Amino acid sequence: MVRKLLWWTACGASAILSIFFLFVGISLCIASYNLNHPHQFILTFFASNLIILISVVVIIAVIIRVISRVRQGDPQPAGDPRTPGRTAILFALAALRSVPQAGSQFRGRSR
Repeated sequence: MVRKLLWWTACGASAILSIFFLFVGISLCIASYNLNHPHQFILTFFASNLIILISVVVIIAVIIRVISRVRQGDPQPAGDPRTPGRTAILFALAALRSVPQAGSQFRGRSR
């Protein structure tokens, strides 16, 4: 129960913060058009667009997480080995073990 509450609180806080920074980015973008120096305009314009981009990505990520959480219901307990995230990590580690080390093709040769 506490875990659910923490998860929903984290999603809500992420959404609220990203909406706040979205408005900050939009107001900064509008304010950049009032600058007289071209160098300041370019820097402020691109900085505001980066703030807007990151905020929108966080909002989309929160929406996707909430939708998938509502569709799936309660996730499996953390101790369950059938947890999807754990399986993906194991596959990634197995793939890394099969990759040869850098320079291993030269170790057996002598000049």
